[in-house]
Amino acid sequence: MDWERVEQYVLRCPLQELVFRTDGEVYILGNDPTRPAWWHVRHEVIGVYLLETCERRGFKDILTLIEHRYPEFYAWLLCRFSEE
Repeated sequence: MDWERVEQYVLRCPLQELVFRTDGEVYILGNDPTRPAWWHVRHEVIGVYLLETCERRGFKDILTLIEHRYPEFYAWLLCRFSEE
């Protein structure tokens, strides 16, 4: 995966967030414009009041968290941003 490409893509998105939806879940990878070194990932289960947000300092740290905690989201990022 081209990490720099993912980071630059998210920074150009509206609200600096990248959203991935499945049938029952929503994953959001974002950057806080007021604290540029801080990244977050939110996970929401549709139809259930379940929202989890994790913050990490540094883009690679948040991607490592996604890889371990949200493998479906990580697999999508790999497919979407694989080096061509």
